[in-house]
Amino acid sequence: MLRILLIGPLPPPIHGTTVMFQQITRELEKRHGVKICVIDTSRKKSEFGCLENAVVAVRTTVKLLWFVTRVQVLTFHASATAALGFSPVVHSISRLFKKPWVLRILGGNVDMVYKRSSRWARAIYRKTALAADLCLFETRLLMKYFENICSSEPKFFWNSREMPTLKSLNEHRTVCRKFVYIGNVKYSKGLKEIIAAGEQLSRNYIVDVFGPFQEGMSERDFDGLNIVKYRGLLHPDDVVEKLKAYDALLLPTYYEGEGYPGVILEAYAACIPVIASNWRSIPEIVDESSGILIEPKNTQMLLAAMKRLTSDQKFYRLLKRGVLEKRKLFSVEQRVSAFIEYCNKLISRRVKL
Repeated sequence: MLRILLIGPLPPPIHGTTVMFQQITRELEKRHGVKICVIDTSRKKSEFGCLENAVVAVRTTVKLLWFVTRVQVLTFHASATAALGFSPVVHSISRLFKKPWVLRILGGNVDMVYKRSSRWARAIYRKTALAADLCLFETRLLMKYFENICSSEPKFFWNSREMPTLKSLNEHRTVCRKFVYIGNVKYSKGLKEIIAAGEQLSRNYIVDVFGPFQEGMSERDFDGLNIVKYRGLLHPDDVVEKLKAYDALLLPTYYEGEGYPGVILEAYAACIPVIASNWRSIPEIVDESSGILIEPKNTQMLLAAMKRLTSDQKFYRLLKRGVLEKRKLFSVEQRVSAFIEYCNKLISRRVKL
């Protein structure tokens, strides 16, 4: 029996890191021969700020000390900032109890956080977080950046999603007229550009937006619009089903923290193509076979891409066939199997030592 401790943030709140951590815990719970213990590091009441951070850190440390003798491997799933804050504790306890540990960075901006950190903060990163027995990065861009900084060889562990069977999908739709954005509703995700481009379409088309407001945006930004409509919140478990009702996903983001956006993988799960920004690591998962890449903050390129999908049915069908191939690469079952293999190898290596 493989016994794994998973430390990371569970919903609520709902955002990329909590959803990714919840996915791996759910999938591991289904696996025979695997027993998991989970420590939730999520902050539930953000208004308490530093005080709650301290409470979460103390609670997590106590639970870690309780579980460490009951498991074979420790795994810490964290954003770039959380990794800096708590990795010293995980690293110290793993070495004290002679347990291997894995750091999985959630999100795509750890390189930028590392660059902006002080000399002392980077030293802490190298001596603790990046000294884990195994570091898992979400994108090739990050893996390449840290390959000569990590103490051990970093591994590429990309984002993933459950992929419904093809029989449950409406992959036969051949006309594009309904666009959707799902995610945090904020300027850095390209909402200004979506509104500007969408309002230039005729009334035959639909552009719907779902998600929580951030960066000062509100429902007032959608007042009086003819095409682009705000439709409220979605639970993460409902995203793929909602995407099936649309023809293409819009993600003209320039958000600094983008890794492999989960909503793109959910679009693949729903078998619809993507219009996304040529930004950070997005070109690693969106190419000419499954979508259209545009330059960030470029409303006219976004509008042109939307019009191409609506007017060129042959091209749209070609993209949908490409999505069917892309979706095979991002199965959560495949990724969790790889995670289990990584853990088993670390344990075997430690036993030999």
